[in-house]
Amino acid sequence: MAMMANPIAARLTTKTVQHLAKATATTAVTTAVSNRIVTNIRTSSAARIHNRPIHSESTTSSVKLLLRDLRELDTSSLCDAHKTITTGRTDDDGRDAVQIKLMNSTIRPMNQPNRFGTGTQDVMVGVARTVAFTEPDDFLPVMRALALEAKADEVLVVNTLSSKRAVAGEIFAAEARRKGLAGIVIDGPVRDTAYLDGTSDGCGHGEASAGGDGIPASVAPVAMRIYSTGTTPYSGTTQSPGEMQPSVVTCGGIEVRPGDIVVGDNDGVIVGAPEAFFELVPVAQTIQRIEQELVEGITTVGRSQSLASMTNLENHVRDRLEGKPSNLEFRT
Repeated sequence: MAMMANPIAARLTTKTVQHLAKATATTAVTTAVSNRIVTNIRTSSAARIHNRPIHSESTTSSVKLLLRDLRELDTSSLCDAHKTITTGRTDDDGRDAVQIKLMNSTIRPMNQPNRFGTGTQDVMVGVARTVAFTEPDDFLPVMRALALEAKADEVLVVNTLSSKRAVAGEIFAAEARRKGLAGIVIDGPVRDTAYLDGTSDGCGHGEASAGGDGIPASVAPVAMRIYSTGTTPYSGTTQSPGEMQPSVVTCGGIEVRPGDIVVGDNDGVIVGAPEAFFELVPVAQTIQRIEQELVEGITTVGRSQSLASMTNLENHVRDRLEGKPSNLEFRT
């Protein structure tokens, strides 16, 4: 399984965002500015990706840094970053130059774990481990992948052949937390939803107990998310072992490959190769910071500002009504 990664690009994320924060703190943030940001990031990172040898140790390290950065980002910020980066930019086949895919709305969050009791949602971020059923309504493939194959920071992505019976539940969720998995995404139903948050199985939020396979108690820094198409109390059978790590599975209407990065929150699940997320993260961090500043400007008691006053909305609407080119600007 080859995962193309860029350790230098991963280290760029914090430094790049700090630089961008200073540069844009008192100026309007426009599409043009975003495009200049992206051009600089793309030029430096692409050169390193194609010219720097990739070693397994550095690749693993850079992906871990990427996962850490992604845990602080919303899927909406990543999608906005993708829109910013790819506007007017395509590859030789006319596709978006930075490829991410969105699972459809049939894939829904089945649990609401709360990291450290802060009231903020947990973002599922991990490396895809693919699982394919060879018979529908038989949950042995999920059990096999979970208990015998999966590792910390992975997300099981499961094609169930349109199963109608539950193929995961409380016990599997407890084992996934124990092993430090980031999540399970199933194109089929689950059960035991009252227990999937991890509040009654002794594992706790984002904690893993040591087991016979030597997994340390600190292996799972965040809570584990579960996504599926729905629920049913009736479980499947356990006769068909399924296929582990097939080269591609379809889940939520998209193709997912081993080694893809999977990111999910309450809004949905997005998937892409590591190099795509290396490019998205710095822009998404800037977008998320600016949006937070806008909300603070609107809600701060005693000195709140209107949304219109922090944008060029009136001029933008007027120009568009007159057919003139214009970009909506946010001022923070």
